[in-house]
Amino acid sequence: MSVAILGVYYTVLVVTLQGAASLADISAHQDSALIFIAHQLVGSPWDKAMALAIVLSILGTTQAFLVGAARISFAMARDRLLPEVLGEISPKYRTPAKATIIFGISMIVVTWLYVFLSSVAGAFDTVVSVVGIMFALFYAVTGFTVTWAFRATVTASLRNLISLGLIPVLGGGVLLAIALVSIRQLEPPAFWSLIAIALVSCVMMTVARFGRGAAFFQTRATEAGPQTI
Repeated sequence: MSVAILGVYYTVLVVTLQGAASLADISAHQDSALIFIAHQLVGSPWDKAMALAIVLSILGTTQAFLVGAARISFAMARDRLLPEVLGEISPKYRTPAKATIIFGISMIVVTWLYVFLSSVAGAFDTVVSVVGIMFALFYAVTGFTVTWAFRATVTASLRNLISLGLIPVLGGGVLLAIALVSIRQLEPPAFWSLIAIALVSCVMMTVARFGRGAAFFQTRATEAGPQTI
């Protein structure tokens, strides 16, 4: 349902953008395209309302990131994949307060560095340019892992064969192919940034597995039955 709704939404958005102004005008105002389109469609002061809406959406996205990142790091810390401090719960607020504060301060520092240091901004933009590839690889590996983890039950029924075998492997293969094609088209800075991220991730995983003895790596896949649903 989410994919269907977003598909309609983005289609209408793109048609609206292309119908309100020429491609040259949109390109000339690419840093404030939505505000420019609002001004073209309904004029002032509604273009100011669009600017306010963009600011509020950025604030909302930032808050969602902080909450999500704090809770993901909390779960990973409890599994001994990250430092224990990120897994501590505030006795007063019953939330991972320290993790939230750490991520909040980190975001402020990174934002200031991004704004005032061009070298940091360039490095950050380079990393952001490979985020899509990292997500594609992540979900590709997830698809293959599903089939491997439940390999004992894949052939138990036609439903398992489709849901645990065919769909995950097919989806993972498509995403892997897209990622490989995209990697071949990367500029050298972006390519080496991706390699560096992969190496750091492998080092962190190795430390968590062998240095910290995280039980996460010993978890075995189980299939839910009627009594657990």
